[in-house]
Amino acid sequence: MVVTESHIVQFAGLSGDLFDLHMDDEFARSLGFSGRVAHGLLGLILMDGLKNRAPSASRPLRLYLGNGTSGGRCTRGIESTDG
Repeated sequence: MVVTESHIVQFAGLSGDLFDLHMDDEFARSLGFSGRVAHGLLGLILMDGLKNRAPSASRPLRLYLGNGTSGGRCTRGIESTDG
């Protein structure tokens, strides 16, 4: 799953969270990020969608968020917790 600029902008419009960290690349870079940062709830929603498509969806799972910047890729985002 790649977090795109479109994901970030659409989520900002839907949620009303237009904080500069999410909308302004230069502001995010001034804080040490490589670009605008995805909303935390957007990451959780995307990971929940991935979880629901996983073959082990009926088993307990632990979710991990990867790089939350635009263009960041979430890899190995889902892991079974039942040993």
